[in-house]
Amino acid sequence: MKKLILMLCMLLLLCSCVDGATKIGLDRLNWSQSLPVSTNITMDEGFLVDARIGNSLPEVTVGPEKWCDYVTDGVNDEVQILQALDTEKNVYLVGDLHIHNNLTIDGMKYIHGDGPHRTFITEHDGASIVFSDIFDTRVSDFEVKRDLDGGSNDGTVGINIERCSPYWSSWSIFSNLYVHGSETNLILGQSLPSNIVGPIDIVDCTFGSNPTDYVVLSDRCNVSVSILYGIEPRFTRCEIFGFNHTGFLIGPEVINCVWISDCYINGYDIAKYGIHIQNGEHFISGVGAEACTEANIYISGSEDFVVISDSFSGGGGGHWKNWSGFTN
Repeated sequence: MKKLILMLCMLLLLCSCVDGATKIGLDRLNWSQSLPVSTNITMDEGFLVDARIGNSLPEVTVGPEKWCDYVTDGVNDEVQILQALDTEKNVYLVGDLHIHNNLTIDGMKYIHGDGPHRTFITEHDGASIVFSDIFDTRVSDFEVKRDLDGGSNDGTVGINIERCSPYWSSWSIFSNLYVHGSETNLILGQSLPSNIVGPIDIVDCTFGSNPTDYVVLSDRCNVSVSILYGIEPRFTRCEIFGFNHTGFLIGPEVINCVWISDCYINGYDIAKYGIHIQNGEHFISGVGAEACTEANIYISGSEDFVVISDSFSGGGGGHWKNWSGFTN
């Protein structure tokens, strides 16, 4: 009996020693240590296996939040945005970003935010977003505004698309953007023959100050959208507000061929022209243009043809001006 009790005691002592060997007291941990770089964490039984926290998603984030892959500080944020674009992954813009120099983008890029009024790119001084040579690019869901800081917007451009692939197989799409505060909010094309904007869809965008703040003169543009050299850029369901001179300025090159459909332009009895077509072949459908002092649609010097259908012109001073080259 004594031997049995002794054996049981020894067994209990042995088990307690084994259990103690598998436990580490918190006072024995060195919290200053970290896992070696590139170390993976493997867990079984339904837990993460070979997990990596960073660079594991198909997109990277840029913004002021600590959890972003590229954290910005509100000064020269174009640096972090370009670093993210260099990863060749989709780029997700977060919160309020500030650029102080041109943000120049080329190649095939996918960039998106959380939508206007939630994701902002604020341009300081003469900084612009420049797309120098793009193809199959997708840009969507953010707001571009200029910080004038009491100054003038003379000579400034919100978004400048200098060159876009001329092939439909690699056309680009810009959607759900709100661009305002620059002298010209959007420019397409730069110079012949090298910088031409080929097929591009611009969908559900607003150019010029919002109707709720259009009376703020510092936020008004001179020409909202200027199409210098465009081969079939298509504007669909876009709104043009808050411009002092012209909403859409198309031309003067005859190479222009622009499609505008289901768009609305309002000069609020201040601007001269809703649409000014200087040259080229154009198709306008389902468009409303109103409240411009000179003409809602002005066609000057066009030697080709302009087709306008299912559209209305009303309010303000003039409706149509110069019918040369006009087909209805």
